[in-house]
Amino acid sequence: MATVFFAWELGTGLGHVTQIAPLANALVRRGHTVYAALRELKSANGFFDAGVHLLGAPHLGRALRSPRPTRSFADILADLTFGDDNVLAAHARAWRSLYRLTRPHVMVFDHSPTALLASRGAPARRVVLGNGFIAPPGISPFPPLRPLPDAQRLDLTTLEAQLLARVNQSLCGWRQQPLESPAQLYSQVDQTLLTTFAELDPYVGLRPADTTYLGPVNASGGHPPQWPDGAGKKVYAYLSPFPALPALLRFLAGRQAPTVAFIPGMDERSRRRFSSPTLRLESKPLDVRRAARECDAAVLNGDGGTAAAAAVLLAGRPSLHFPLYFEHAVNARCVERLGAGRSCAPGDPSKAVENLRDFLGSDAYTVGAEAFARRYAAFDANRQHEEMLGALLKVIEKGQPGG
Repeated sequence: MATVFFAWELGTGLGHVTQIAPLANALVRRGHTVYAALRELKSANGFFDAGVHLLGAPHLGRALRSPRPTRSFADILADLTFGDDNVLAAHARAWRSLYRLTRPHVMVFDHSPTALLASRGAPARRVVLGNGFIAPPGISPFPPLRPLPDAQRLDLTTLEAQLLARVNQSLCGWRQQPLESPAQLYSQVDQTLLTTFAELDPYVGLRPADTTYLGPVNASGGHPPQWPDGAGKKVYAYLSPFPALPALLRFLAGRQAPTVAFIPGMDERSRRRFSSPTLRLESKPLDVRRAARECDAAVLNGDGGTAAAAAVLLAGRPSLHFPLYFEHAVNARCVERLGAGRSCAPGDPSKAVENLRDFLGSDAYTVGAEAFARRYAAFDANRQHEEMLGALLKVIEKGQPGG
């Protein structure tokens, strides 16, 4: 039996929990000791078996730098713990303390770069878990995530040199070998489990030829949608709060077609305020696979790591996205390239309503969505879970590095 340590350091939402929990639960049922250090413990309730030991993950609550356009994964690192000597040293020390207390044989990292750095030299095998955006290829420098002029590329090279110096300063203090590039954090691991499709990977074409795409975690569970009466396109909405959301809800409430929406964190007063005979605002998560199959169109935030976004594509339904973070925008652009939906700015209420009205009045994106669904008609969420679990069990069977 082995001790397995799951780490979730960056990112928000249920997507990370729904990736980690099924694996953690399955390992506990097989007799392994499992720890899960989670950025948001509030998200854990109802997902983890009692045998999984839950811990709070060391993480930085807000960015070190003022908001600026993300150019590559180097900017993501620099915005957070890797952007300051003392912050990086303190957070890495906290992670290393957790490792000493738990003494894992296998570590699994879901968007956890500081935890990954802190694991250097630990007597454990290491697995990177996540979609394409949060699991970059081991290429130096990190590939740009948007078109950049030469001056910006040069600036990124300088930034990576600064990050590398900071990383190697920590490694020197732990008496570990220095890295040649920050990208080696992601290339020097025992296994990478990519929970996405090639079409949704911003680094597709830059990974090794034998890269395996397992497909997104398509979580089950939740309440079945209860559709209001009404004719016309059924809309499924899964959205986090943003400036244009009240205007969108008022528009959806005024339609004569049925809409079911889940807005995490929305209070009862707001649900009563925006509800209508044709708009049902749920207080608890929905069965997203069923909602995707039963709806005609979806309105999301572009989070390709959520069960909702994956389920909508696999059901062949078009989607309109209001990205809140850069990762959302990258994912939404992938959906646009598929011809399966479009992306809109979340800040202008009148423009957002106009875009939603146009989207619902068109069938142009259904063709692309249905083509994607046909391409992955054989995708099976249960089989995907078994493949992920099987890969972890193989890593466990190998024992400690060198063993």
